[in-house]
Amino acid sequence: MKTDLAGLLIDLHQLKNPFNLSHAGLGEQLLDIAVLNIVLNCSAGLDPDGQPWAPLSKSYEAWKSVIAAGQPIGRLFDVMLAFGQLSGERTVGPTWAIARYGTDDLARIEATKFQEGGLVTGTNQPPRPFYGFTHGAVQMADAVLTHVFQTFIT
Repeated sequence: MKTDLAGLLIDLHQLKNPFNLSHAGLGEQLLDIAVLNIVLNCSAGLDPDGQPWAPLSKSYEAWKSVIAAGQPIGRLFDVMLAFGQLSGERTVGPTWAIARYGTDDLARIEATKFQEGGLVTGTNQPPRPFYGFTHGAVQMADAVLTHVFQTFIT
């Protein structure tokens, strides 16, 4: 780090560079962290805020035991929570990393039904949000960005 004004201004100008999300796969890494933590939360039956999902109704649980025996809540035909679907369609630029859920309409429809429940299905299905930043994702992303910053300034 510089101590003169001109050097300080150069240092300040360069501080924007370590967080260029389109450089060295940083944006993709952060999106992967989000997906990993969605998977972890879904495996535990939790929404992005760490709250438990509403349980299955008895009638749906009985139907599901025939159609998809042994599958936990959130999994029916292994479409919605597949890693590729969770990764979705991605766009990464210098200051943004955007993921749109899903790679096909079937997965997007199933995810919308699961997330929104009866609001879109017209049933008594409770919403079970799953697609969003979790507390764990924020902590992991913070650790990655801290490491990037510390590496950059040393």
